[in-house]
Amino acid sequence: MGKLEDQIRDRIELIYGSIPKFSDEVGIPAQTIYGLLKRGINAGTASTVLPVIAKLGYDLNWIVKNRLIDAGNDSSDFVDVPLYGSIAAGTPIEMVE
Repeated sequence: MGKLEDQIRDRIELIYGSIPKFSDEVGIPAQTIYGLLKRGINAGTASTVLPVIAKLGYDLNWIVKNRLIDAGNDSSDFVDVPLYGSIAAGTPIEMVE
């Protein structure tokens, strides 16, 4: 368990009293939260880690920016969309490639 995981555990116990009470509040099974704290948040999925972090008031952007979790994976609902040149606003004109 790392320093951040220790802080998360302490914050859960301070605010909610126990991990089972916190798990009821956040809607994630207690075993999942225990596993997250044991293996580290970087071993968790974004769909598990982000709600836990958000509920405790941590800055989500900082967590993702510092690569403490992987915010995207192969099963993401996001797709790459290619951009072609620019299109002027206002009167319709032909797109410039």
